[in-house]
Amino acid sequence: MMNIENIEETALLTVERQDFDSDIFGRPVYRLKIRGGGKGLAEALSDLVRAWVGKDIALCVCRIPAADTDSALALEAAGFRRIECLVTLTCDLAAWRIPITGVDLAWPADLGACIAIARSAFSLDRLHTDPFIPNEIADRQKEAWVRSGLAGGADCCFVVREAGMPVGFLLCRIVAGAAVADLLAVAPAHRRQGHGRRLMEAALAHYAGGYPSLRVATQDSNRDAISVYRRLGFRESGAQLTYHFTPPPG
Repeated sequence: MMNIENIEETALLTVERQDFDSDIFGRPVYRLKIRGGGKGLAEALSDLVRAWVGKDIALCVCRIPAADTDSALALEAAGFRRIECLVTLTCDLAAWRIPITGVDLAWPADLGACIAIARSAFSLDRLHTDPFIPNEIADRQKEAWVRSGLAGGADCCFVVREAGMPVGFLLCRIVAGAAVADLLAVAPAHRRQGHGRRLMEAALAHYAGGYPSLRVATQDSNRDAISVYRRLGFRESGAQLTYHFTPPPG
């Protein structure tokens, strides 16, 4: 039987503690990576689940390729619940030449407004759609994401303004040498005015010439966003299923 503390690895599974989410939940959060399949996967997952029964663990998260039916069945049999299908889209920046107006970089004084947007704008992400997770924790995670990004965790934060105040923002990062649109939000009262598109166009213009592509990920249920991304030249480059497991109390 497994004894999970901080990091454990077997022939089929790797479990890593997620410090960022653990701080938000106030209890340990883990990420599970499946390293192999076959007949032993179901048994390995069963051992993992038994090791966690009665432990003070908030959540375990696992992402697998959407086409990995065997792992999906094994996770569900072990008590993991499917939360979302996360679609990754990638845009080739080689020919991006569109000039952008009406978007600028965030100032330190924009932090409060961006936090307010982040706490009100999301409903389709994995934390908000999981009925086992209170919305306050999901909102707190988005707030912490913004705080970390504006404190230097992001490469850039673009904002679109009305009357001088941010009504939408886009955090971007550089991950393993690639440009990534990490977190995009528009205040609910200011949607359907093209702000999200302008923010993404600003990121495309900013990274063109420095990086070959920009990628973004969103839930397959977020059809409006996917439609906008496709019109900007993004094409689907992958899809993953997200699973959550909440250990029973005992």
